[in-house]
Amino acid sequence: MIRHGGWAHTHAPPLLLHAPRIGGFALIVLGGSRRLARAASGQKRYTNACMCTWRSTLKRYLNELGKPHIVLAGLKLWVHSYQYRNADDYDDANWLNATAICAEKGATVVVEGAFVRTIDIFAWQRAVQELAVNLVGEAKLECLESDIAVTLKGGALGAVDMEVQITPDQLTQEHRFAFAIDQSHLGPLASQCTRLLNDFPIRGA
Repeated sequence: MIRHGGWAHTHAPPLLLHAPRIGGFALIVLGGSRRLARAASGQKRYTNACMCTWRSTLKRYLNELGKPHIVLAGLKLWVHSYQYRNADDYDDANWLNATAICAEKGATVVVEGAFVRTIDIFAWQRAVQELAVNLVGEAKLECLESDIAVTLKGGALGAVDMEVQITPDQLTQEHRFAFAIDQSHLGPLASQCTRLLNDFPIRGA
């Protein structure tokens, strides 16, 4: 499920990012200036002639990002560096430059920047490990910035409901994705968080 207000638009760097399918209503996130696009049955309105190359553009962008640190259902997270390389105090030293992409059923939303901290990943890892053992309750990735939030909620028979809230512009957009996963995803997710924290340890603690 995706909620959004009107057309999708963002002020990200000049890069075309398009939904993997065009059918019905497709959400398109375009970088650069405010650009609008919509696909409807029997009618196509695109911004610029470059729409014909969106598949190769997205593929090239993903190749440039390399292997993500975290993959869970339709969510991918890459961490590139600390925001403040030389910082050593707890408040500033743990911010991370990252990219997150969430995609499902014809929609792709991308956020980039310093929106997550090592301590957020650590807290999520602990919560995921607890959920994997108890299979009840929630494991949330909660960030100070509202670019992204992820909630995993334990259900009956090992089912896990996953909700991703993600937006490149908190003032004008709201996007929510829902995925159905299960307990078998929790152990690998905790391991991915461990590897991320090995690459980017908590500093200033």
